[in-house]
Amino acid sequence: MMVPNTEDEYNRINDELSRVAPVLSSPFARYPLHRERWLKPFETLSDGRPAFIPTSNFPHSLMNLDTDIPDYVWGYGSLGKGYFHLLTKEAYKNLLDYMNMTELEVTNYMGSIFPGYHKRQQEFEEVKNIVHRRYCLKKPDEVIQPCSKIVEIKECAMSGCNSSMGCTVAQ
Repeated sequence: MMVPNTEDEYNRINDELSRVAPVLSSPFARYPLHRERWLKPFETLSDGRPAFIPTSNFPHSLMNLDTDIPDYVWGYGSLGKGYFHLLTKEAYKNLLDYMNMTELEVTNYMGSIFPGYHKRQQEFEEVKNIVHRRYCLKKPDEVIQPCSKIVEIKECAMSGCNSSMGCTVAQ
């Protein structure tokens, strides 16, 4: 993945994020991320909202999570089941898990019989790679941490990433 450096390219990526996973249309998920640190689930946002909202209720839709609580992703984390704000690393871990499940279902069911399927699949893969990279970043900053495969793999391994993306420490 090449590092985008134009506003048009940022807009294209943000459009893809919104199409593939509507929760990523949130201003908190705009590409490129440029924040000092990830929030911990027990912290609060500057507007007073919690970074984690505990609940045992399963959401209506996993990929269209903004229909339940905008800016939050439902899933599992260090504080149990609930909604994790997009400013937490746990949000991206859960979103990546959902994308891995969805990819398997879509690939097995849809095949390549529908027009435009391959383009949608490419968009899905690009968004999944962005979500995976965000989950692997120690600091949520896509501006000062260029997208290089070696850096990405090392960061992923150092962050404790256990995803199915084949992360290993680079030699």
